[in-house]
Amino acid sequence: MVRRVTYAVVGLLLVSGCAAIPSVGNTKSPPGVEDGTLTNTSALVNADMDARGDQYVLVHDYEYTAGGNTTTERLRLTVDDNAAHYRLETTDAGETTISEGYENATFTADWNPNSSVPEFTIESTIGVDSRHGAASLYSFLDSISFEPTGTTTHDGTPVTVLHASSVDDDAQVDYTLQDARMLVDGDGLVHRLTYTLESTSRYDRYEHTFELEKNSGTDVDSPDWVEEAKAELPTPDIDVRATDDGYVEITHDGGPTFDPMIYADSRILRAEQFSDGDELYVGRDGEFAVSASKPPSPVDDTVTIKVYGTATRVDTTVNATV
Repeated sequence: MVRRVTYAVVGLLLVSGCAAIPSVGNTKSPPGVEDGTLTNTSALVNADMDARGDQYVLVHDYEYTAGGNTTTERLRLTVDDNAAHYRLETTDAGETTISEGYENATFTADWNPNSSVPEFTIESTIGVDSRHGAASLYSFLDSISFEPTGTTTHDGTPVTVLHASSVDDDAQVDYTLQDARMLVDGDGLVHRLTYTLESTSRYDRYEHTFELEKNSGTDVDSPDWVEEAKAELPTPDIDVRATDDGYVEITHDGGPTFDPMIYADSRILRAEQFSDGDELYVGRDGEFAVSASKPPSPVDDTVTIKVYGTATRVDTTVNATV
């Protein structure tokens, strides 16, 4: 069984309320800042994603302490406009393990080389079309109000410094914030974020530092293990189309039997033992549903269908309106 490592790829701290941000010297106020106050966090989030460009590297360092045991992790995520690759190195009780993931527009896989035989899965936690490090992953810090501490430079770039040392008095959280510090430039690009939590629900102490290597000029090359993964994983021929009566039909047109995981927009549907010649139908039974026979009601709308479970992922948008 593949050991899955859960982690958060976080690029920008989502905050609520207003935080005063000074403008010092020639430092330009970041997007979302008006009259020295952060008033539009969405503008800052979107500016950060736009300012990264097509090629960048995210590096996350984590340190968790619980019951006297400390675990460290380093996650390096490399992204270009065609693919994404992560490498996660975890050290726990003196033992270091490594896992990787890779995705391009048609292939997704994780690699776990720590077992006696390297194992692959295709439920990758990265996505070439996703907003890597989107601020929604940091919504648990909504209750923090940042105070200004001035400006500085980071790798030669003038940046504004945001700082917090506690959560709001009315915050409903299960941790204590010791310190949080974010460096953001006038274009909204977040260069560095670091914070420390104590007394969390899982850890006595939790430290996380995120840093962006902008304009690294690094293309994402396919790792050596990808060809082995493609050889090991099944590769059936899958067709997806809309029926005349408003359902989505998924047909197995050849290749091995597999257990598909189907995304209907954001809803996950599962089926078993999908074999050559079989058909599945996506419709509605209140919510989206999938079965070998047509669900009670048609989709009757435009829906994005993604079929996982194979080395080749099928993405298609179909209009199933009658």
